[in-house]
Amino acid sequence: MPLRLADLPVARANRGAVRALLLAAVVALFAVMVSEVAMAAFLGVVIAVFLQPVYGWLADRLGRPAPAAVLSLLLVVVPVLAVVGYGYAEIRGAAEYLGQNTTEVAQRVAEAVARLPFVTADVSAVIESGLARAADAATGLPEGLQGAVGAFAVAVAMFLFTAFYVLTQGDQIVAYLRDRVPARYAELAAHLERNAKGVLYGAIYATLVSQTLKALWLLALLLVFGVPIPFTLALLAFVIGFFPVVGSWTVYLPAAGWLLVFDGSPGKAAALVALAFVVSTPLVSFYVRPKLAADRSHVLDFYWMFVGLTAGVYAFGIPGVVLGPVVVGLLKALLDVVTDDESWRSPDGDLQADVLPEEAVEAGG
Repeated sequence: MPLRLADLPVARANRGAVRALLLAAVVALFAVMVSEVAMAAFLGVVIAVFLQPVYGWLADRLGRPAPAAVLSLLLVVVPVLAVVGYGYAEIRGAAEYLGQNTTEVAQRVAEAVARLPFVTADVSAVIESGLARAADAATGLPEGLQGAVGAFAVAVAMFLFTAFYVLTQGDQIVAYLRDRVPARYAELAAHLERNAKGVLYGAIYATLVSQTLKALWLLALLLVFGVPIPFTLALLAFVIGFFPVVGSWTVYLPAAGWLLVFDGSPGKAAALVALAFVVSTPLVSFYVRPKLAADRSHVLDFYWMFVGLTAGVYAFGIPGVVLGPVVVGLLKALLDVVTDDESWRSPDGDLQADVLPEEAVEAGG
């Protein structure tokens, strides 16, 4: 017979209430404490999961987990720093040119705007003012970042230490979590773990591959049409493609505008927009990415992976790249266990005692 709350002794009920209140208070304080760096920690977990094969290979050859984890992270951090430095130098050079030739650039833009239908007002002054502010903001970027350097340093430290911790202590973390799951829920936990791992690897792999494909395609288009700083723009498209709503279109539309204004080629501008859109959005984002993720995960089919990736990004932002598929994968695991596999339930529908299915078979056998 199931135990009712009224059957509990008063002292035991009081202890349970106190523990629940303390747990809720501590969890709330912890959530407030890490709220500012939660994104950095989450990205650290994601990069650690992605680097796990590399870390395992290095750990087997070095024989020590700490150096293997450091080398694994350097394989990511060093190229990123190099690319960011190159991109900043290119953007700063373009901003300095814009600051020195604001009047000329504004005049060219105003002439292009004047050729548009239904535009009769002189907008050259407004355009020149906007370009001057943009140039000042770009060339003054380091000064603007000084106020945020503290928060940025904390976020970077949280990212690196979280990734290092997950790489070196991954097995212990998994073992700890498994030990906290009662035996009666072992089969359910196994389903959840298997599905979460599958969709996590699939989503990370597919997202990185798809973003790389879009960046390389845009780079090829920029080189063919002769748009300045193509490598920097392609890198920018790779990064901002992870953000919801904001995508690579924020790069190729201004590039098309440059072709229209400074190259005087409306045909090239239209071709750039059409080719970049067709490949980046319908082909790569809506087909290649969910297809790769579904094939790698071995958990979800194409449609449900598409739902997880698309809805997850719009619901959770950048974390939704993996959170969306993980949520759908966990839902599938719950449905599979509850509807298809009844071995974890007793004949009357109540959960069995703390006995694994194998142990129950042996006991009955």
